[in-house]
Amino acid sequence: MRTPPRQIELAAVTGASAGAANAVMAAAMWCEDWSETRDDDPDKNIFHDAWAAVGIEELLPDRPSAYTAADGLLSAAPLEEAIRRIRTLLLEHGPRFRPGCAVSIGLTVTRDRPQERQVAGVRAGTQRFVIPWRFEVDEQGRPRVVAAALPPDRGSAAAQLLLGEPAGTSGIGSLLTSQAILASMAFPFAFRARDLCDCATSCPDENVVSDGSCEGPDFGQSITSLSCDRLPPPESRQLCRRSYIDGGIFDNAPIGLAVDLAEASGAHPPPFSPITYLIVDPDYRRSAPQASDSSASGLARPARLIANLVGTARDTELARAIRDERWERTTQSTLAEAAQLQTEAVGIQEEMARIAGASDGDRPKLRLELLRSPRREALGRFLLRCLGDLRRAAERGADPETLQLGDCAEPLRDGTAGASERNARPLPPERIVELADALAAVFVASGRRAEQIISELSGAAMPLDRQLRLLAFVHDISTIAVTSFRFLIGEIPRIIGSDLSATELLQLRRNLLARAGGADRLLRATAAMLHVLVSAVLLEEGQGTLSPTAAQARDLLATGRDPDMQSEPLRSMARGSDRIAGLVALAPRLRTLSARQQSIATNVAQLSATDAVERQLILSRRFSPLGGGQLLNFSGFLDRGLRELDFYLGLYDAAIQIAAHDCQIQGPYPVAGRPPPMFRSDAPLELDPGAADTQRCLGQALQMFVDHLQLRRSARATFVIATLAKLELAASLGSRSAAERLLREASWAWLGDPKLPPGDQIGPALAAVTSRTAPCRAGDAESLCLTDLTFDELLEALRRAGFKSESAPMRDALADSERWAAGTAATLLDRTAVMEMHSSSYSPDALSDTFLAGLGLGELWSRRVHGFSGGPAFLLDPSTIPAQSSPGAGPVLLAAAHLLPYRVSLDVARGGVAFSWLEPTLRLLPSLSIDSIANVLDVDGTGRVSSTFGLMPTLLRGRAALGVGAQWTLPWSGVVQAPGVVGRIAWLQDRLAVTGGVRSLSSGHRQAVVMLSVSDLNGLVYWLTLWRAR
Repeated sequence: MRTPPRQIELAAVTGASAGAANAVMAAAMWCEDWSETRDDDPDKNIFHDAWAAVGIEELLPDRPSAYTAADGLLSAAPLEEAIRRIRTLLLEHGPRFRPGCAVSIGLTVTRDRPQERQVAGVRAGTQRFVIPWRFEVDEQGRPRVVAAALPPDRGSAAAQLLLGEPAGTSGIGSLLTSQAILASMAFPFAFRARDLCDCATSCPDENVVSDGSCEGPDFGQSITSLSCDRLPPPESRQLCRRSYIDGGIFDNAPIGLAVDLAEASGAHPPPFSPITYLIVDPDYRRSAPQASDSSASGLARPARLIANLVGTARDTELARAIRDERWERTTQSTLAEAAQLQTEAVGIQEEMARIAGASDGDRPKLRLELLRSPRREALGRFLLRCLGDLRRAAERGADPETLQLGDCAEPLRDGTAGASERNARPLPPERIVELADALAAVFVASGRRAEQIISELSGAAMPLDRQLRLLAFVHDISTIAVTSFRFLIGEIPRIIGSDLSATELLQLRRNLLARAGGADRLLRATAAMLHVLVSAVLLEEGQGTLSPTAAQARDLLATGRDPDMQSEPLRSMARGSDRIAGLVALAPRLRTLSARQQSIATNVAQLSATDAVERQLILSRRFSPLGGGQLLNFSGFLDRGLRELDFYLGLYDAAIQIAAHDCQIQGPYPVAGRPPPMFRSDAPLELDPGAADTQRCLGQALQMFVDHLQLRRSARATFVIATLAKLELAASLGSRSAAERLLREASWAWLGDPKLPPGDQIGPALAAVTSRTAPCRAGDAESLCLTDLTFDELLEALRRAGFKSESAPMRDALADSERWAAGTAATLLDRTAVMEMHSSSYSPDALSDTFLAGLGLGELWSRRVHGFSGGPAFLLDPSTIPAQSSPGAGPVLLAAAHLLPYRVSLDVARGGVAFSWLEPTLRLLPSLSIDSIANVLDVDGTGRVSSTFGLMPTLLRGRAALGVGAQWTLPWSGVVQAPGVVGRIAWLQDRLAVTGGVRSLSSGHRQAVVMLSVSDLNGLVYWLTLWRAR
């Protein structure tokens, strides 16, 4: 995109969360000098390097000392380092930039406390705020970020923050830029909130900044000498410090802010070229399997509801912007919708003629293949001659009925139009304008007569034979008009890039919009034709004599009292005649077309205004599942290989979508040996991805961009592009065999079969995320679309693919996901406890105690799962008491917890109680262990004291454990008897158990043993009480 001359202008970039940093990078990269190459390497560039190093080991470190006092659940240091890299590369020691380049930037942030407004006594709070900037380059090529206040009439103006600017710098400076980005990225609870100092017109006294100092991007750092002197009016503004978090909470895709910034920048695209807004969001897929709407049950239902509510909240502003702004009301989309509507109207004309018997089933229809190259070139010249003749006749005042319309219409229906042309070339742009002028002139000149013809068709006094003669005329003129209109719309992509002047383009636009808005005449004529044909069939089936019911039905139609064809007499006739029933069934379709035409006419009226702004919304969609798409999009932090994979997946999606755009604007003609794509019959300006010619165009366009960007110098990029392109080709065509045939052609054969260097983990990672497929649509014979994986499915797929992780947490997850999850949960709970108990606002009230009790229960669960999973491993002490003191509990309380018994057992058969402090366990497998019996103090019902020791192989199945083993009872006084045999069933992570058996196999000592026990008692006491003591 840096190669001059550019065909597009980047007016604004907006982002929230990590998108805030990406927005700044995108604006800077856009302004790079044409000759700059430092970021051209697919494997090493700022977009890759900024995020690839951010991993879970740095975000969630094992060492408490790695956190700062202000950190949240995760350490902010990796993000601060990433922003520091961006700041250094772009704003302090950046590449060469083009003097005079400027791009608007917008960030969203969320204030930690609502700002209230009162209107007529009603309070309304808002927490969403926007930061409008502009990245600009001065005459010496030095970049800077400056505040760019939005005009008061823009929707986001009331929520904008104008940050204080440091003295002695140009703009807001790199440190303040970094701080604002980090504020937008501060995901709630995970990262700490950030202070921003804005120049507000009102500020609470406790937030007023008097020393010009505000928090910097690094912990303990301050930005000094801030003031509002350069922001008008300075006398009414004061520096105000408030805390902000993730901008994506209410506005995850700030498209409304992008509209305000782009249109406030003064961008004025030429005719037929709307302002295009692109949303890049990894949540959206293309060629994804049809989702099943499975209803949740139990606790899953409220969980899904909460997830949906959170998602809706994050897209609140996006929904508002899409609802309020005039999206997709562009000249091209309106013309395409009008063309489709008119084609459907002509199709209804042909269908009613067939049903009525006015034509046989073999009558030629509108031949859409004429609109495709190589027939299209000849069709253009045929239409130019026909419309030229009709225009000249209309200008002479000739009666349209006397014209030989069939000479033009019949070749269009039988497919012979332009057949005499040899080696025809596309019409030059000036001839396209001439064709559009002729079409407009014909319909303007014949407008009055056309209305008379419609009146005659609808007139009750008009003879039926006269009305039937007019049907052929209406059908002919409809065929000519609709074919010409569709032809002209298909020329728009080529016209946009032509040398036509703005005046000529505006005239062409006016002519086409007038034709789109005037389709109501076609629909009224079609409705009148339907009434005439129903009347004719009533007469024909009555053999010239109408029954009373038929006469009444015909009279209601002729006098206009049954415009919707719903009267009971007509319905009665339809029940007895298939032909009448078939004709009546067409009426609702015409009514639907009429409603659509009203919407089109409204759009035409808005677009015809000279100052109308055209907006087009494009949603970037990914093809493949992501390596980082699980765990709320956090799974990528587990391993650098997954983050690297997602980078190259994005590279492929960008390349293939640019190729698709290039084929779309190529239009219906071949270019430089590249075949023309096929467009959808129901959407004339949208590509038909299931057509082989479209895929041939895409293959060659993709090759052009891959070579232009020199992506093939990267083995990883080459491998990922080739792999995904083959998969998407099959999914688009709906057939693996069809894809294989195309892959042997030159348009796709260039992909080849690239290999990765030995040991490169991109290959196994890509194989894993693309391992699950499903039918793209219900009823498809082949499973060709890729399905998103759950986290457990991703781990299993990575294991099967032989993925080797370079990250310890990912290796743990691959080895035993349950153990890893429990260990990670314990770490997160520990960190949460630190945040709560070391908070400056902590107070031991009921709410805080309840929260800490919940954390304690979480610690009990997670530590037990972690200790009881995996293997082989030896546990001297299986209790959940931590090895080191938890926050709030000193070493004395930790030692006190160990004085409590690990297990207490009650003998319900003979009375007695037993205590155990340590029960060493050997974990052989996740499902098999050898547990010990170590009741150091065992008091039976008679008061005799002994100790009991033994071994018990235990099998774990689901949530229960079953063990059988031998135990020896060693009386503190008396004779040691032979060992006994016992079995144990345990639940709730082995915390509750029932033990049964015989105490000894010695004759005369075979007493039954039935014991109820509670284990991890010391852990329970510690995590529910002692650890919170201060």
